[in-house]
Amino acid sequence: PKRRKAVITKKHSIHKKTSSITTEMEDLYDFVFTIAKEEEEMAFYHKIRNVDKEEHCDNESSLPAEASNVTDTVSLGGTRTIGFTSLKPINHFRSVSTLKILSVPLTKNTCQMLGNLLSSWVALEKLILTLNGLGSGIFSILSGLRILSQHNDYCLRVVCISDMFAHVPCMNLVHSLLSAVPLLQMLLVSFDLKTAAEWNRLEEDMGSLSLVEKIPVTSLEQLEIRFPREPLQTSLLVPVLKASGSLQSLSLDSVAISCPQEVWLLLQALKGMV
Repeated sequence: PKRRKAVITKKHSIHKKTSSITTEMEDLYDFVFTIAKEEEEMAFYHKIRNVDKEEHCDNESSLPAEASNVTDTVSLGGTRTIGFTSLKPINHFRSVSTLKILSVPLTKNTCQMLGNLLSSWVALEKLILTLNGLGSGIFSILSGLRILSQHNDYCLRVVCISDMFAHVPCMNLVHSLLSAVPLLQMLLVSFDLKTAAEWNRLEEDMGSLSLVEKIPVTSLEQLEIRFPREPLQTSLLVPVLKASGSLQSLSLDSVAISCPQEVWLLLQALKGMV
């Protein structure tokens, strides 16, 4: 009898966990690593969510799909659905100093959520995003980093972004990152291929964000750029070098040099740093 009772209790516990979308999060992984699943799973999730809304109509409200500051949900592997309110009050991850997201596809909505996370994550020291298919989602991340740098005690010093396709020209992205986070000590930007068609739509995608900004004096010590065989854009690189008096290491990989004058301008900028 005792054995049977234990089994029944376990089933009841599992049913209770599955039927509730307000299960408390236990770690960062649960709400950062969003994995998109099939439409059937999403339909099942929406059905559960609608039932939950009817039961909790006094303290829950509907959410636009693009919202990032209000109630949102994350499905982890299609097996766990989690509901949570604004990310800002959540302190589960505040002591985490390194975030690596490797080979995990990040949708535009997920990037918005990640940008919201980053905006107040003052303890974060290293941000590494690799093969995530960011696309235009990079602008949400830039917005989050820009807000983060307004905190006097933010700790972010290393940013590494590596992807297959470059949604924006490398030097423009470098400008934006250094403008957003001038205390960076190491910046790595690496892309394999460019999507020129998307570059023509930058004005539409970036909204109020500018990708060619005046760079303040930076703390940059190491800069590595792997270009998707695009022109060097020396006119954009030189201001970066002039603003980075502490630069110790510079790597320019797979860059296309259009004329000897580009090399001369680069050498002159480096000479001025000596």
